[in-house]
Amino acid sequence: MKKRIKGFTLIELVIVLALFSIVMFSILQLLDPVSKFFVRSSNYETTTACIDNIKRAIEGNLKYADRVRAYSGYEAFSGKHGDGESPMSDDLTGQVQSFWEYFFKDRELIDCEGSIYVMVFDNRPQNGGITGLSKLSDFTGQKRNSGKISRITIPFKCGEDIDLTNKNVEIDDWYVNQKMYGNYNYTFSLGTSNDFILTPVPTSESESGPESSVPSPAPVPSVPESSGSDPVVVFNPTDCTVQISSFQVSRTPDGNALQVSDTAQRSFASFSMKNVLDATKKYASPTYDYKIIQNPDAAKRNGYSQNSAGEIDQQQYIIESTGSGEDAVPIPLVRYETLHSNAGAGVVDSFYFIFTLPETIYDGDTDKAEYSKYLADVISTYGA
Repeated sequence: MKKRIKGFTLIELVIVLALFSIVMFSILQLLDPVSKFFVRSSNYETTTACIDNIKRAIEGNLKYADRVRAYSGYEAFSGKHGDGESPMSDDLTGQVQSFWEYFFKDRELIDCEGSIYVMVFDNRPQNGGITGLSKLSDFTGQKRNSGKISRITIPFKCGEDIDLTNKNVEIDDWYVNQKMYGNYNYTFSLGTSNDFILTPVPTSESESGPESSVPSPAPVPSVPESSGSDPVVVFNPTDCTVQISSFQVSRTPDGNALQVSDTAQRSFASFSMKNVLDATKKYASPTYDYKIIQNPDAAKRNGYSQNSAGEIDQQQYIIESTGSGEDAVPIPLVRYETLHSNAGAGVVDSFYFIFTLPETIYDGDTDKAEYSKYLADVISTYGA
């Protein structure tokens, strides 16, 4: 008797293969959107991480700044490398000089020396950008990204002119680690929109917009010499925000070049600048500062002895003022201003902040006796 062999018939095999094909096709249809979702999620996480590093750098500097000037539409660097030359542009050199003279020149006892900082936001592509490149490896980590942030440190000393030459100025050219940028380009905007149009602070309730509840100082009446006739306005609240727009760089479909995405992931780095130094505790305003200067005339009036050269052996200190005696009026120094090279300009190539940080400004060799004498002078001159 013949032994019967068990197995699949041809029809059964075809049916099974057909069912497997349907199942595999269904799985592939599900994998495709899941795969795309994974890629999108991965890109989003990477972009968020890069933006977060940039936000930390911005907020870590400006959130605690106590004196700030914002400038848009000005070139920052001169490209000069000689010891006796300034690495900063003529505009920036003049602006830092004016900043130092305004707050610190001839100032005594209180915040009379330390460091002035400049943070530069440059929207231009660096080192040629993506032009001529076809591989991402030739772009990533090669300092070709647009949206470079630089930080400049300028130390100064009490009683000495500020030195703005290369031998004294320190430039951290990629202040945010460039490798953290990855394959992304950035565009920075001053404020909460894509433009840099300056909105003056409302001067009356009828002119006030949605931000009228935020206390804001009046426009500054004078224009620093270095800016010519450019408009000068105290910070509008929106100037305390930097908008960060991130664009991914990828290969074109044909693989022959690199392209920049036409959509952006946006975020904001905001800084309140509420940490304002107030040395005397008598003028508790986040807007104004006062310059402490020597007052030899007051010392003479109070009978301090002089040597043969006419030098007084003990100085008195007052807040810089107009007038004298009972008519003396303290001169307020406005801590925050925004200056635009063109108030009606759209997006500009770069903008920067000149600022100081509380922990980097100090009062030199002032002892308690001298400080007490200064406080006594302030109170006697301007009242408690």
